Amino acid sequence: MGLITYRFGFGMKQSQRSVMALGMGTRNVAAVLAAALAIPNADPRIVVMTVMWTLWSVVLAAMGANIFARQAGRTGTAGEA
Repeated sequence: MGLITYRFGFGMKQSQRSVMALGMGTRNVAAVLAAALAIPNADPRIVVMTVMWTLWSVVLAAMGANIFARQAGRTGTAGEA
């Protein structure tokens, strides 16, 4: 979702597309974790899967932020909004 958001952010500056892409990529992590923990007598594999996906989302977001920061360095100054 993050890549699609970044690629098709028509009319937005690079910094705005980066923020939207990172937000879309990690948007439901807390909601899914809360839902998985709220289910009474839930299968423990659901919680494990949710925690693993949360950690994976953090890794993907960090990698994406690094790539977007390099893109921003090529397109303009750091103070540009």
